[in-house]
Amino acid sequence: MFRLVRRRLEGRRADLRHYRRVLKGAWVDDPSNDNPRFDRVRWRNALPDLETLGLDVPRLAETAQTMGRAAQALQARAADVAAQALRPLPLSGEVLMDRTILAQTEADTQLRLLARVLQWVSQSEYRPRIAPLEALLDRLLSGGGGTLHGCEARIHGDHIRVFREYAAVAEKTAQPGALWDGRFETRGKGGQFAALGHVGWTQIPTDQRSIPYHAARSLPAVFDGATLLACPALGHGQGFDATFTGRLPLFAQAFFDKSGSMRRRIGESD
Repeated sequence: MFRLVRRRLEGRRADLRHYRRVLKGAWVDDPSNDNPRFDRVRWRNALPDLETLGLDVPRLAETAQTMGRAAQALQARAADVAAQALRPLPLSGEVLMDRTILAQTEADTQLRLLARVLQWVSQSEYRPRIAPLEALLDRLLSGGGGTLHGCEARIHGDHIRVFREYAAVAEKTAQPGALWDGRFETRGKGGQFAALGHVGWTQIPTDQRSIPYHAARSLPAVFDGATLLACPALGHGQGFDATFTGRLPLFAQAFFDKSGSMRRRIGESD
């Protein structure tokens, strides 16, 4: 058994090799560390030129540590705002964002919150690109809406409603017991899970339409041909269930530790 430890950021390869030689220890060089296809290698090759400008390894390491502390502060700030501004709806896999609180928040935190909400709704491990994220945020703050990252965001009263984009799930199906859209664990017998869509919406009684039309279209529903059997998130039908997995948490554990109220809210539904 052995433990793999990442070497210190402020250390240099030559120093590490010297340390291993003194201890008469062996090591293995990673060939990718000399492959100029990688950014880190090109930066390392540029170090001699940077050092003439005063940007040596210790200075760069110090800068990285400073930026790391700043990132932690920004995350803590985002956690505080999230506890007040975000309301996850696990039953339907949506998030409501308080428009007033969001508008009063600085831009960096706005972008962090919106990016993480889009990741949570789509259950994507990757963050949206900054340019389209900024464009969507501008539209939302101006009272508009848009789509990004397989999600759609629309103004809904005092909130911004972020839900799965219908186009992203329109062709997805699953048999009961299978995972639908990579986000919902399904249960039941008979029929087939698919997005509710317009056809399913027209079969939902008016008094069960608790979610707006555009958001409801992308909900998991059960069909027998064109006949709607159930839509669990709307409380329609019996014998079927669709549970949002939430495998990717809305925020990292550090965010939950920062705000107990966020942990309580995560179980609420609309």
